[in-house]
Amino acid sequence: DGAYAWRSKKGGAQLSTHCWGIAMDFNAETNPFGAVGDMAPEIVHVFRTRGWEWGGDWLARPDGMHVQAAHGY
Repeated sequence: DGAYAWRSKKGGAQLSTHCWGIAMDFNAETNPFGAVGDMAPEIVHVFRTRGWEWGGDWLARPDGMHVQAAHGY
């Protein structure tokens, strides 16, 4: 549902990882921002084993649709 997009992070001034082409969003309709959603565990596993971070793990504001190739950003 999303890859490259020149924009700030939601609720902030810092640029989103989408600006750098190192983030992707999947199935936004069933994985809304603020929820863990229903991302298939197999997909999450594939990204994690390649060093990507899954937004569904974020405690403060989960983002179940989101994966990114940057940690702690």
